[in-house]
Amino acid sequence: MTLIVVKVNSNIGIVMIVYLLFFLFLTWCFLELIELKINPYDGLLFVKQKLIAKRNNYKDFTDYLIRSNFQKEIPKYKFFGDIIFELVRLRKKHGVNIKPACREIRVAVQKDKRESAKINSEFHSLVFQYLMIGSFTWYFLFHIQTSLQIHFNNFQVMLLACWQILGLVFGLVAFLFLKHKLFAEVGQFFYTSYIFRSLIYVSRPVTEILQSSKLDQLKTSKQLGFIRDRFFLLVDELKTKGNIPLEEFSNIINELWDFYDEQQLALKKWTGALKLILVLFFVFPGFLYVIYLSMSRMGI
Repeated sequence: MTLIVVKVNSNIGIVMIVYLLFFLFLTWCFLELIELKINPYDGLLFVKQKLIAKRNNYKDFTDYLIRSNFQKEIPKYKFFGDIIFELVRLRKKHGVNIKPACREIRVAVQKDKRESAKINSEFHSLVFQYLMIGSFTWYFLFHIQTSLQIHFNNFQVMLLACWQILGLVFGLVAFLFLKHKLFAEVGQFFYTSYIFRSLIYVSRPVTEILQSSKLDQLKTSKQLGFIRDRFFLLVDELKTKGNIPLEEFSNIINELWDFYDEQQLALKKWTGALKLILVLFFVFPGFLYVIYLSMSRMGI
């Protein structure tokens, strides 16, 4: 009997080690995935541009905006790096004064960093709690087997491990999906807004403005569709009157930043809801499964 218990404990220990290693692997994969940038125009990964650094570095990006020499390579930080890249190109080509836009982006990026830290903290808390509660299930299984000398076969143990790993994969994929769903379009609208406004300041032709700002590539969105419609109204006004009120662009950009803040708050709330879903559908059923196996073995 002692040999059987030792063998069972050894099997459970191996499964727990595999479970933890797989968890760490998935966490590493997730941390790599969140650094990838989704192209706001066609859904593909950004092609690396020679003037944009490979790192997604907040400190280097803000330092670059503070120095404002626009000579060195542009550090990459979310979609903001691509906006600065295009603004720097327009500065060299048309002499556009991009310092006001850079100041706006620097203030917004600092706020974005604070909110992103809160969201990441929520997600790390989600993963940590899932791991800890899942580990308690394994401790409960181990304790029942040693105290009551009940033997569970390998298939039953692996079924529990696979269910908990499935929950972890679901949590990672769901978080990435929510993040993409909430922010996939906003980068494109920011890009169009800043480039459009900069070219208006230097009185470039309408055709060049439309081409450089990629206004025609703005996707129809339920939440941002009104901004897209206002852009096309401004284009019509520009074609008929030859000029448009520049303060309208400031209003559009401010509304976009408000929308961006709302999306960050929504992601934080969804992360909290995801935590509850993981507990109800993956952790709690696993705990009940262990109780069921135990009662079945005892003939209750």
